[in-house]
Amino acid sequence: MEEIQWKYVSPINTDDCITNFEKEYSLSIPEDLKKCIIANNAGTPTKNLFDLPKEKDKVFGSLLSFNKDEPDNVFDYIFLYTNKKTLPFALDPAGNFICLKDNKIVFYDHELDEFIDLAETFTEFLNKLHN
Repeated sequence: MEEIQWKYVSPINTDDCITNFEKEYSLSIPEDLKKCIIANNAGTPTKNLFDLPKEKDKVFGSLLSFNKDEPDNVFDYIFLYTNKKTLPFALDPAGNFICLKDNKIVFYDHELDEFIDLAETFTEFLNKLHN
């Protein structure tokens, strides 16, 4: 099986930004997701398609950046989800988000205002990505 490579990665500006983010927003990011963000901040995976229960080939656009000065950064979107205890961590080209909600990976369809379950863990979600 082809391994995922990440393109357009932007190194995180400060080493403790994720720890500080977790404290500020009272969120706990699972270790597998945290490691991916640190290694691939703002990156786009080479295997970038995933399936919803009723729709195939949705596009994983990119991880949100943890650098405040970059476009499509997590800080620009987290305020939309703080009352839902949800962390948007990736974006699709249509303005929908891939999120962490209740320690599961979900797809947020902004037009329908609904969350759709994708995977129990981030690693499981990555394993479902395809070309």
